[in-house]
Amino acid sequence: MAQTGCPGCAINLPPDLPADTVFIEPMPDGIAGSEYDEDISFRLPSTTDAVSVLDTTILPGLPLEEISITNITNLPVGLSWETDKTTYMLPDTTDGCVRFCGVPQQSGMFLVRVTLTARIFVITQSLTFNMPLYIGRSESTTDGFSMENNRGCGTVTVDFFNNIPRAIEDGFYDYSWDFGNGTRSTDENPNAQRYDAPGVYPVHYQAIVDTIGYLLNSITILENERCTDILGNPDYFVSIKNEMGEEIASTEPFEEADLPLTIQLFTPLNEGENYTIAITDADRLLEGDDDPCGEFTFNTESVAVEEDDFKFEYNIANHRDTISSVDSVYVFAIPDTPDIFVSPSEEVCAGETVSLKTTLYTENLQWYKDEALILDAVSSTINVTESGKYQVSYTSEEGCTNLSDFQTVLIKSVPPIPIFSNENNLLQLTDLSLLNDNRSVQWYLNDVAIPDATEPTWCATTSGNYTLEISDMLTACTNSFAADITHDADIVNCNLTNVQELQLDGLNIYPNPSRDVLFVELDLNGQAEIQLSLYDMVGRKWLTQVAQNKQTLDISELPSGLYWLELRSERAVLTRKIMKTR
Repeated sequence: MAQTGCPGCAINLPPDLPADTVFIEPMPDGIAGSEYDEDISFRLPSTTDAVSVLDTTILPGLPLEEISITNITNLPVGLSWETDKTTYMLPDTTDGCVRFCGVPQQSGMFLVRVTLTARIFVITQSLTFNMPLYIGRSESTTDGFSMENNRGCGTVTVDFFNNIPRAIEDGFYDYSWDFGNGTRSTDENPNAQRYDAPGVYPVHYQAIVDTIGYLLNSITILENERCTDILGNPDYFVSIKNEMGEEIASTEPFEEADLPLTIQLFTPLNEGENYTIAITDADRLLEGDDDPCGEFTFNTESVAVEEDDFKFEYNIANHRDTISSVDSVYVFAIPDTPDIFVSPSEEVCAGETVSLKTTLYTENLQWYKDEALILDAVSSTINVTESGKYQVSYTSEEGCTNLSDFQTVLIKSVPPIPIFSNENNLLQLTDLSLLNDNRSVQWYLNDVAIPDATEPTWCATTSGNYTLEISDMLTACTNSFAADITHDADIVNCNLTNVQELQLDGLNIYPNPSRDVLFVELDLNGQAEIQLSLYDMVGRKWLTQVAQNKQTLDISELPSGLYWLELRSERAVLTRKIMKTR
């Protein structure tokens, strides 16, 4: 996971920032499918004072010599990063920056994981922390409409927003949507659309908008033989009435007008409604009453009037704007489900490792345990030592993720260590409570199973390395304990032969238990030399000396536990148990 090509970041830190501190700017939000190009400035500490606040295992008050940003992981697919330096030598260089660039292909909240390596004297220490990064759902905008979530994987539901909404209640608005998925609509605000198969779906939009309506701009009188003046040309004026007979427009007379004559009116008309237009020659009482040239019924579809002796044309306009836009919805294929292979088995005993491997993909992987992300587990193989349900996800270059099925790993518990003792060549499990109906034992000599040696005791007949193995028959898990045993030839079948119990007067061993010093008093009464020895429960000799009437044994360095104190003459022996405490 190297830096991957976003050079040229610029450092921009707050002016009042303390010198010895840990500071990093928050990462701005982004949009999936849109360019992301952001510089993040930071200040590194020069001592461990600020670092110890983030990681309590680090001692404060130590000078830092250098810090390296070794890795930045858990970025959405499509984003890369690069720092201005690879290593920051402290305390001379504490300020730096990192640029994140690219086109994120995934949306959601990401915890970007930053890993630092700091050097203190000759010691290096790693420190990790997370930075939240929110990448919103993809958006796309045209003149006519906008889409949200127009890029996705497998199945995509896209929300559409009309950028030319109905602004005037009595205006004319006509909408046409073709969503590219076989669905059309004439709604101003259509429902969200679902796209179920991978592909590119062009979306066509058209809005026809008329906030003015129909307008009778003018009429042009072309010929007139119907109404004439004796002294010159007619003085035309026009009156327009609606279906209820109400006058909605009129003009002043156009005196001595030559033909063709265009009369400007600019009168609003309603579609589907009939109107009456009256054209008159205004005589102004000089030649009697005004002369009507004619009354004509018309509507918004009328073009002209042509009666033998009278001709004129309508200029009726409909001021409609047409806005057309095209954009696309992108649906990417879900990648194939990753596989998981288990080695050696999905069930192992504690202390063993299970290897999980996926072979279908080698990069853009992430492992999970019990549906929680395993930090930095991004390779094709991971080794696990804990029980749980494991999964691996693969993310394609388009940002599409598929998650494997659960792979259950069971780490089974093992029985406790079966410690055994050695007394007179008799090897015996010291804690018989370890045995139950589900557990069995087996003795080994020099790693070879001793036939029929399946009881908690075994009589050693030769020196060697003895192992006691305890097995859980329900889990098939085992545990063992081994010790080198020296066979005592004076003891046959684990019983003393021709050896009497040593008779000693006034034997006193105290304190027992003891932590540091053991006092041994006895009355030798002129007996031949007596050897004093101390053995642990597996027969290892810890000390030996010639016995005296009074002796002090320093046992402070011995491990705590049970020991045998042995007093032996040529043909007699006496043993006593002692306890060494902490």
